[in-house]
Amino acid sequence: GFKAVLRLIDQTNNDSFDLFYGLYKHNTFSQAQIADVTSAVARVSHDLIHFNERSAGLSALLGRVGTSKTASQSARAAELKAQGKDIIATLGVGEPDYPPPQCVQQAVLEAFDRGDHTYTPVPGIPALRQAICKSLSDRKDMHYEPDEVVCCSGGKQAIYAAVLATVEPGDEVFIPTPAWVSYEEMTKLAGGTPVTALRPAGYQLSEKYLRAHLTKNTKLIILCSPCNPSGVIYSTASLEAVVRVLQSPGFERVLVLVDEIYEQLVYDVEHKSLASFPGMRDRAITVNGFSKAFAMTGLRLGYATAPKNIAKAMCSLQSHMTTCPTSVVQWGGVAALEKTPPEWMPNVLKVLRVKRDLVMSELAKMDGVKSYTPEGAFYVLPDVSCCFAGRGGKSVEEGGVTNATEFATKLLDYGLSLVSGEAFGAPGTVRISFATSEEQLKQAMSRLGQLVKDLRAS
Repeated sequence: GFKAVLRLIDQTNNDSFDLFYGLYKHNTFSQAQIADVTSAVARVSHDLIHFNERSAGLSALLGRVGTSKTASQSARAAELKAQGKDIIATLGVGEPDYPPPQCVQQAVLEAFDRGDHTYTPVPGIPALRQAICKSLSDRKDMHYEPDEVVCCSGGKQAIYAAVLATVEPGDEVFIPTPAWVSYEEMTKLAGGTPVTALRPAGYQLSEKYLRAHLTKNTKLIILCSPCNPSGVIYSTASLEAVVRVLQSPGFERVLVLVDEIYEQLVYDVEHKSLASFPGMRDRAITVNGFSKAFAMTGLRLGYATAPKNIAKAMCSLQSHMTTCPTSVVQWGGVAALEKTPPEWMPNVLKVLRVKRDLVMSELAKMDGVKSYTPEGAFYVLPDVSCCFAGRGGKSVEEGGVTNATEFATKLLDYGLSLVSGEAFGAPGTVRISFATSEEQLKQAMSRLGQLVKDLRAS
């Protein structure tokens, strides 16, 4: 029976999508048949997952995803600290150490005082969506209407809603790595198939690289610029490569989701948005928010700009999940865009640049460790594979390690919590967040340097 299914797939793949659509359109029972097949697959999947008694009572959906590895590492570090261990954990999380602008805090309190704490329109209050449109027009020369903006409870929800609105079972989602840990899991939750591939040296994109990994089943590409975890910003050449590939035959239906949550945190190069390139506005979903640039992580406010049909679909999904972002926080978002003093962001970048340079200077002192200088965000992704057994490090018998996960685990013994790059699809690396105090950075780099020294073969 399994071989018969494989033969059916082989035969089916030889036909064009146009033919399939014709059969679907003119068959009265098409929708019922598709529903039957989908239900049958779901039942088989459920029975396989629930065959193990330990998973009884849980949805089969959970069998598709794992726990966030960044969250797991943070939880482990918190557990050790609770036990009285001296652990520096701030370099393992993607969170600014500075407060939001004062105007944001004031706007939230004033919204409470006015009584603006009730439900709002699903995509957000008009004032916020208009402020987002003006900000994008003024800063990026990107022009959107308010009904093409969907405000969500954080950028993460915006990304998930966009994936749910566009991806179906059988669709492939291409995710160039290193990449944020949740893209893959969100794809699986939507029923799609994540396809990942490590980007070439320099972490940029090329036509050759893209064509090697896109297929006729590709529905969505997910990009992040500036990138979490590497801090790399996609160059004009990289974005032009994306445009050329997507405008070539065979890829007309492919959409691109671009995560630009760190877009205002750039140091050395100009940031460009894919949606601003010719022909891409109607094929790009751009996600941004207030968590990173305005230090509003716990306030949970993000947004997406998208073609109207996709924005409408995202609103429909959100209406059944969270209804709307927190009302008073939306007014904080308006204040962030309209009332933040002009010197605030340059001052933030000045401080972050000093911290970045401190980290890079210390990494340069560590024998064998290599790293690209981040152009944006607040992450560095050093390659520590020189410390692995057989690659310049001590043998396992001598207490050595063989991969980045073991390296990060051993690092906890030195009082430092970092996330293994394996969580991001970047073997041999660890992620450092430098959005913490200089004092903590100096201590952390000292501890990291000591582990590197101890693991290197003498």
